[in-house]
Amino acid sequence: PVNGQAFLADYTARMHVGHDRPNYKYLHVGIPHWPVSVNADCEYIGAKSLRRPNYTDQARCGIRRVGALLDKLRELGLYDTSLVVISSDHGVALPPEGFPGDRDIFGGPLSAMSGSALALLVVKPPRSTGPVRISEAPSAITDIPATIVDTLGLKNPFSGTSALKLDEHARRPRQFATYLWSSSEWQA
Repeated sequence: PVNGQAFLADYTARMHVGHDRPNYKYLHVGIPHWPVSVNADCEYIGAKSLRRPNYTDQARCGIRRVGALLDKLRELGLYDTSLVVISSDHGVALPPEGFPGDRDIFGGPLSAMSGSALALLVVKPPRSTGPVRISEAPSAITDIPATIVDTLGLKNPFSGTSALKLDEHARRPRQFATYLWSSSEWQA
């Protein structure tokens, strides 16, 4: 998270228009992410426990950095014509509030795994106007390529569905994969 927020701040400050041809940028940053180590003001606070208030503060830093990037796109005159996709690869291992019927699964609480399956997806189509709309459509990370090509009017060779065309009231099976993880193995 420390590096992710610092990268976004530096990248945003250096953004400029270099030419008028279409351009594609993919930025992979880890904020918010554990270990929780920055506060809402993006200041380093050392490693903190993974508790909802700590993670929420770190997420506010991430929102601050992404907001600044979007503001810079506006300043450069690029926002209105840009397709912006923001996604997370997973949620956070905190139980969704009000999670019913918790039980042990794979050696840990189902509620924590459920929280990890709640990934964020934000799509701002080019030339879109009006207020931000929040959808409860059951999207998946595999819908991102289909969303991009469909929004740009290209033929969709992907198996996903454009997130902008999902019915938020329709039931849709989604796959979620997990594996047993330990920090000692990660460090090895």
